[in-house]
Amino acid sequence: MMRTNSSFKTPLMKPLLPVDIILHIFHVGTFDSPDIEDRMTFPLHVSQVNRSWRALALQTSRLWSFIVHQGHPKFIVIPLSREKIKPSHYYPLINLFLERSRTRPLTIHLDLRHHNHNYTVREVDCTGPGHPVDPLLHVLTPHGSRFQKFTFIANTWTDVVQLIRYHICSLHMPLLNSFKLTRAYLSQTFRQNFEPRPLLGRVPFCVKPNGGAEHAESLRTVTQSKWPNVEHVILNGIPLEWRLWCFTNLTSLTINYLAEEARPSTLDLRNVLQSNAHCLKSLEIHGASPDESDKSILHQIELPQLRELSIGYSHRHDAMWLIRSLDTPSLTSLEICDVWQCYGEFCEHMEKQTFTTGRTHSRDASELFGLILEHMPFPLDKIQYLTLRYVSLCGDGQNNPIDITTDDTCFPAAARLLMSLPALDTLILECTDFEPLAFHLFRNPNRPPKHPLPRLQIVSCEPWRNGYDRSSVRVQNRTSHHGDVELDQTAQSNSMATSP
Repeated sequence: MMRTNSSFKTPLMKPLLPVDIILHIFHVGTFDSPDIEDRMTFPLHVSQVNRSWRALALQTSRLWSFIVHQGHPKFIVIPLSREKIKPSHYYPLINLFLERSRTRPLTIHLDLRHHNHNYTVREVDCTGPGHPVDPLLHVLTPHGSRFQKFTFIANTWTDVVQLIRYHICSLHMPLLNSFKLTRAYLSQTFRQNFEPRPLLGRVPFCVKPNGGAEHAESLRTVTQSKWPNVEHVILNGIPLEWRLWCFTNLTSLTINYLAEEARPSTLDLRNVLQSNAHCLKSLEIHGASPDESDKSILHQIELPQLRELSIGYSHRHDAMWLIRSLDTPSLTSLEICDVWQCYGEFCEHMEKQTFTTGRTHSRDASELFGLILEHMPFPLDKIQYLTLRYVSLCGDGQNNPIDITTDDTCFPAAARLLMSLPALDTLILECTDFEPLAFHLFRNPNRPPKHPLPRLQIVSCEPWRNGYDRSSVRVQNRTSHHGDVELDQTAQSNSMATSP
């Protein structure tokens, strides 16, 4: 036994498990964990199991290629020293990962939120040299040429502006593939005016163009070479100089949660979409579409490659411009979300204010579905996945069953839309009052549907959604499959009893 232990500690001995199995353990524990903090803690743990595992971990540079920082830098304790402190001294763990990852492409995830942040306090412009985020970014930006994925989440506008203006605006990132910026509080989408107004003009375009672009006209495409390989862009609550848009090879684009005056104009958004029409496959716009009253809809925007579309609206008019303007012949997945129902109550409670009554008078989505049927912007015969989140048929709050007759021409617009999707494979209803209608159309044993629905999923969760809150949302999920009569009857009874 003593000989075995002595041999086990020898760095030259063969590991007890095959190397490929150990590497698989490294990969699963680091990259497949739902806890993002494991991206850095798990490599540290496995590198201390024994000498063999440590040697293998240190040789696996990919294991150290994910940098995570959570919490605002202002809470970091500065060590006492008479010598000048280098940025790497503030963040020794990050510096260790940068060293061990060697030349590997990096994934950067910076979440600077403080979860007790008071959003009712008006922000002041404190950007410039000496900002608390500077030491952290000074450690990272020298490795910008290795950035492959970059995520930045903050409570305040000043943190976002500081990042863009003073650290990454001119940074050369040739490997960057995914870029995500989020200002975590989403109430701007319910406002007419951007707040704080002094910062609106301080948020520049996210990439410094190649000169002369400041005089670009609205429909001119601006080129850039500093971030040439970006394919995925997510902007949550980030107003930009939309006329200087220069990403032209995106496969996915998300623009969410902007005050009305900070949203792209119809011309700007048209330019953004058309410049990526040849490759754009996924588009999400929640609370950020142009005002439908802007009548500059000259012709439809053709997006021949688009497969997934998500539309979120605080008022029905927010969605109408997109529905009237888009032509998506290849669309297979459609999501529609009532942003007000999803976030409005939380934002109103936090800010202790009453939003304009014009935005809350009725949440009835029947007109919206009628508009979809009227303009046919989507190929109804190709839609395989339909998701409705917080969308209401009864805007008065009453959950009255809808009277369905045998005559299809008498169906409400929502029912006619659901029955016009012959390829529909999965219908997901999240916190809606569509459940009775859906079960009547697709799970009625006395009236077999013309187009059977293989999968009907009912989701109930709290309005403040996962991704913007540290605690995970409480979710109830029940799924009904075509032909499962017992489950269908149980699910239908639960639906009638618990629908919002």
